Amino acid sequence: MLTTKQVRAIIRKHTTAAEIWTDKPRHDYIGSLRRVKCYFDNNGVLLRALQKAAGSQNVTVTTGNHHSMYDRGPGIVVKCLLG
Repeated sequence: MLTTKQVRAIIRKHTTAAEIWTDKPRHDYIGSLRRVKCYFDNNGVLLRALQKAAGSQNVTVTTGNHHSMYDRGPGIVVKCLLG
């Protein structure tokens, strides 16, 4: 499993304007599992690079929040380890 730094480096390599977030599963969680998120922006090259590096089972494309005025569409979520 990749680390958060590795995932962020892949995202930065394949896009110039990505907003990137790292989330813990819940506030009381003390383990090292994390999720790095960014907008998809129809960037198939980025999606394939993440799937290849992290494993397709660790990469999810979300539908986005269509009820929010801040909706930018689908996102990519990558399960990874803190580091």
